[in-house]
Amino acid sequence: MAYEFFNYNFAVCCLGTAFTKEHLFLLKKQNVEICFSLDNDKAGMDASIRAIELCLNYGFTNISVIKIKDKSYKDMGEFLEKNKKPLLTKTHAFKFYCAYLLRSELNTEQKDINYKRILKNINPLSPFMTLKIPLKSYCKV
Repeated sequence: MAYEFFNYNFAVCCLGTAFTKEHLFLLKKQNVEICFSLDNDKAGMDASIRAIELCLNYGFTNISVIKIKDKSYKDMGEFLEKNKKPLLTKTHAFKFYCAYLLRSELNTEQKDINYKRILKNINPLSPFMTLKIPLKSYCKV
């Protein structure tokens, strides 16, 4: 509802964090990009990670994450309540996925666990996927 109010058309909402493989299969048939825009808190970020992993596990890579730039807002509903248009950023989901799981505030042990998690989730993917942006932009060199 908030996306439509601010003229972001064609948004589909999954209530809370309930993105399922059934949702994925329906959207995959439409051959569309899936953009996740969950809450701007730890629970929302973790839900984004789970949704990205679900997509990767089923070989769907046309995915992005839309984040609210202003950290003082939790979600789009808060912008709607204040009738204020949000500043949003869109990032390819794999870039978001790696950055979040390997973020600086995690200790080395947790980063190592998450690195293995990333490898496990991308291992089944075809090495011949077409990337919309260069691979080197996903990683800090």
